[in-house]
Order: sequence, then C-alpha cells, then structure tokens
Amino acid sequence: MINLIKETGENLQPEKYETCYKLVKDNQPLGFGTINKDKENALFIFINKEQRGNGYGKILFSKMLEETKKMGYDKVKITFSRKNEPMLKIATDNGGQQTSFDEDSVKYVFPLK
Repeated sequence: MINLIKETGENLQPEKYETCYKLVKDNQPLGFGTINKDKENALFIFINKEQRGNGYGKILFSKMLEETKKMGYDKVKITFSRKNEPMLKIATDNGGQQTSFDEDSVKYVFPLK
C-alpha cells in the first residue's frame, strides 16, 4: 500500500513551505513533495533515484494536487526543465495546461475545480 504522510518538524523551513509530504510503500520512502508558499511554483516533487520509472511520480503528484485543493488552492502552477521528460508526462497525465515555455523551462497550470 502506498501512503502519503505529512511531515512535521522545525527543519521544514516554514517561511518557504506550507507543508511537506513523504510518499511511502511498506514503510520504505519513495520520494517527497512540498507545497510551496511561492504560488508561481506551488508544487515540487522528488522520487528517489532507485524508485524512478515505476509510476510513483505520477501518484505523488496526483496526491499533492489533492492536498493543495483541500488547502483551498484554486489552481497550481509549476515550472520545470524542458529536458525533464518524466515531469512532462506527469503534467499532461494530471490535466496540466502549458502556459509558456522558453529554451530552458516550461510552465504548466493545473485548475483545481
């Protein structure tokens, strides 16, 4: 079973993050995600290198979108490298809409209605 666990503690930089979550399966950490106070880049996810390619990024991102909706966000914006093909797939699979791009990065918005 895969669970999303809310992290607590002083090391979470409350001036930067609203909250941080850890994705775990059978008590093994798969990755983590943060909901940032910077609304232009509201979400960040990271999947442990040895766990990549198993669909955990898509699961984590989807769960993080649910959490931001619960927190009252009406949309989420993210920016990531154009070379990050896994994140591009995660963004499109989760209903993201591309808003802009340049030679280095791409921006997506996710309406949370």
